Amino acid sequence: MKKLFYLPIIIGLMATGFAGCNKNDNPPTISTESFFTIEDAIFHKTGNLPSGSTPLINGLTINGTVITGGSTIISFSSPEKIKTAYISVKGISGYFQYDFYDALSSKSAKSIYDYDLVLLISQNLDEQDFVIEISCLSESGEYSIPVSTGNITVVEVGTGILQVSLAWDQFDDLDLHLLEPNGNKIYYGDPFALDPLVDEDELWFLFYCHLVTTYTSHDASSLKYTNEDDRDILDDYLDDLWNMDMDESIFYWELNNFFAEWIVGGWLDMDSNPGCWIDSVNNENITYKNEPKAGVYYVAVDLYSKCDNSKPGAKYSVTVNYKGQTVTISDKQVGQFTANDEGSYDSPGEYHIIGAFTIDASGIKPAQVTGNPFANYYPASRNAPSSVRLDKFKNSRKKSK
Repeated sequence: MKKLFYLPIIIGLMATGFAGCNKNDNPPTISTESFFTIEDAIFHKTGNLPSGSTPLINGLTINGTVITGGSTIISFSSPEKIKTAYISVKGISGYFQYDFYDALSSKSAKSIYDYDLVLLISQNLDEQDFVIEISCLSESGEYSIPVSTGNITVVEVGTGILQVSLAWDQFDDLDLHLLEPNGNKIYYGDPFALDPLVDEDELWFLFYCHLVTTYTSHDASSLKYTNEDDRDILDDYLDDLWNMDMDESIFYWELNNFFAEWIVGGWLDMDSNPGCWIDSVNNENITYKNEPKAGVYYVAVDLYSKCDNSKPGAKYSVTVNYKGQTVTISDKQVGQFTANDEGSYDSPGEYHIIGAFTIDASGIKPAQVTGNPFANYYPASRNAPSSVRLDKFKNSRKKSK
């Protein structure tokens, strides 16, 4: 799987034929720190990953996809209590040293210690994929055999001035919700704020006309939004589009390109596993390409649907980046849904409220949350037919639930 780009690719041309390399033109040094960071960890620029011969790491898991500027949770267990974990990118210089404390590990009934680490992925990561290698040191002084993850694919998403992202570790349908200061909610059913001078419903109509013309045998290019008969025709054409079971990544690529010119606020440019239609990305992302409006923003995570009841509850992590810096907004940015939680189907009372932050002239800072700011939220009604709604795409995969 190739890295997915949302920005145009720029091809550079050499100005002077086959020029020789200048000995002073050294390429930038790539280290593990160029891929990700770990909060409260020590980074060693040189040296090999400390390792030994004791098999201490069991059940190593990590999501197979990461997004630029997002995060990922790496989990493992051990028969012994671990003092320190060492993490690096395989084949790349440098490694992180993370010292565990009692509060950061849990012991199961089977005398197995479980550990989780959150990796913060660089916004500037320019690789298609990579492999992580991890070793550890037990409290008894034994070094482990190093263990590698599988190949991790990088998907490039919008980072912008403000980026709020969600990552999780199970093939479930989780949703990221961001409530803006003006009361608008960015989520799968209303993924961005458009220029107020634009007729949003007509724009959705034109977008679906574009999809129908591009991906079906119908030509919807001459249909007019102001003609009610044409709107009914588009509804009929869309049945063929939905029956194609269009790949979600294609849909969002088309969506992002079509609407980019008119987006003025937050933008959900990555939605994953809608209605348990599993794409295996397990990430969602909201980006602001321009300076966000001043005020308080609220962040929530919803388990829309648990897709495999035989699996544990999904672990998740939420990341907030503002002007290139990672911001901590609360102590609830890492969490887990219970194993018996089958999903809320978008019931605000069951959201996990992550926290809030304020943006003003001085920058960004955590804000207090009182109650559930999403509890009384209802999406604004739309007078246009259902054919111009984004949620028809997602709900078409949920209607069988």
